[in-house]
Amino acid sequence: MFRVTPHDRLATSLIKSIPPDAAVSAECSFIPHLAHRRHLYLFPIIKEARYIILDKTSTYIGPLAGQSYRSNYNKMLNHLLASFEYKLTHDEDGLKLFKKKP
Repeated sequence: MFRVTPHDRLATSLIKSIPPDAAVSAECSFIPHLAHRRHLYLFPIIKEARYIILDKTSTYIGPLAGQSYRSNYNKMLNHLLASFEYKLTHDEDGLKLFKKKP
């Protein structure tokens, strides 16, 4: 039986906070919730994404499963955290939301 957790509610809230016309990069678990967007990228692909949403607690990494994906994921996350291009706007319960700086 599926149960909606506080973590799920927080993730939904973060997704809803992203403007509907914004390009987004997201990991696999968020893709179904963002699939209606014109510009959507599977993290670690970023391209022109204005927002990046990640869930460090997610165990689903989809079709790109494997060590190379996890290694690239961690490298890109560390790069984002040190970046001057994106700002971490939310970091709670493993959920991270980045916004591109103007």
